[in-house]
Amino acid sequence: MEKTIKKSSMDLPTEESIEKSSIDQPPQETSSMAPFAPVSEHRAVSDGNDHENDQNAALDNDNHIDEEEEEGSSTASGGEVMQFDPAQGIKEPKSSDILCGRGRSTSDHPANVLFRELVNGNKDAYQKAKRRDEKTKITCDLVDRLRRHGRFVLFDPKTKLWYEVSEEYAREKVSHSLRSRPMEQRRNRPRLKTKVLRVPKHSPALDDVVQHILQDQQSILKAMMQKESNRMAAEAIMRATLGQPSL
Repeated sequence: MEKTIKKSSMDLPTEESIEKSSIDQPPQETSSMAPFAPVSEHRAVSDGNDHENDQNAALDNDNHIDEEEEEGSSTASGGEVMQFDPAQGIKEPKSSDILCGRGRSTSDHPANVLFRELVNGNKDAYQKAKRRDEKTKITCDLVDRLRRHGRFVLFDPKTKLWYEVSEEYAREKVSHSLRSRPMEQRRNRPRLKTKVLRVPKHSPALDDVVQHILQDQQSILKAMMQKESNRMAAEAIMRATLGQPSL
């Protein structure tokens, strides 16, 4: 399939011609843009302040749209298998169509290059937005702008055809890319240093030295106690001899 895409892209318009032609062209009709079963409610657009969770959970790569799908996958990121209608399949996507998936063939696609440029241009505003509705507006505006150029399409390996995805699916993919950090920041992210506690190796010679020191201290203590005991006994004898009461 990758060879077919590359062959067709030679005669298709470049990114500059796409953006230039879109100025005078009206938005495309999207009445039949959802050829598969709707995505479940738990996969609604997540435009909340969950940027930190996405950094840890997903290994975000800005070179493609969907991190959680292998190239040509027809399974949604939430694990839900999408149903396609072969009658609405697309044999060869246009250069203006955004390819959802992973791999070199998608990242080098003209529309995907434009997609990354637009996402990177809005990423800072999206991540600084404090309110959910502000994030949602950025996502929806970006999806509408991208749909003026072409369609969001996904490859189904079973039918070997491409299918246009729903509005909800497209918004989720855009918001996912807006939440991701640039590759440079991920590479330069400081790593927490962990202290390694080193346990000293057991040494018989050291044990002998410690044992001798303890024995010497015990001998000195016993000698001091014996000396004090002898002194007190001598004083008691002296007082008894002189007729003085003992203390």
